[in-house]
Amino acid sequence: TEAADSAELPYKDVEDTDWFYDGVLSMYQKGLMTGVDEVTFAPAQNLTRDQFAVILWRAEGSPKMDYEEKFADVAEGQWYTDAVLWANKNGIATGYADSKLFGPADPISREQAAVMLYRYAEYKGYDVTEKAELDDVYDDADAIQGYAKDAMAWVSSPPAKRRSNHMERAF
Repeated sequence: TEAADSAELPYKDVEDTDWFYDGVLSMYQKGLMTGVDEVTFAPAQNLTRDQFAVILWRAEGSPKMDYEEKFADVAEGQWYTDAVLWANKNGIATGYADSKLFGPADPISREQAAVMLYRYAEYKGYDVTEKAELDDVYDDADAIQGYAKDAMAWVSSPPAKRRSNHMERAF
């Protein structure tokens, strides 16, 4: 909104000298992240799987979803329900393999976040062909699970080397 675009951050735990200030301000101005309450952003708190789904869902305009029990742990009417259902319907988030669980309050791992971003980029039709060599980027590259290797390589490629930087503009 216009008010949010010019607004100062309302969060008491985010200072303009913090290294993450510009990122928080941008996400707040775009309405993608709102904090844990009106005056607390909680920058040291782990981001959860439901919160990450909500960020992507808000980037798409927060479409209303008809409730369907896709995951045993995602009830109707929760603040994240539409986001999780939207992400699942569009192939962005599939939940935990063969468990019928999404794990909404679970901290999101770097692999899970990379996979969701990668799938979101594919959903948007962005070019995801540019990839970094994982061994060049991560000391623990051998620990990256198979399902996440392509996504981790893509998110690790320098933005200048990617054929397009749509994701940077989206956020």
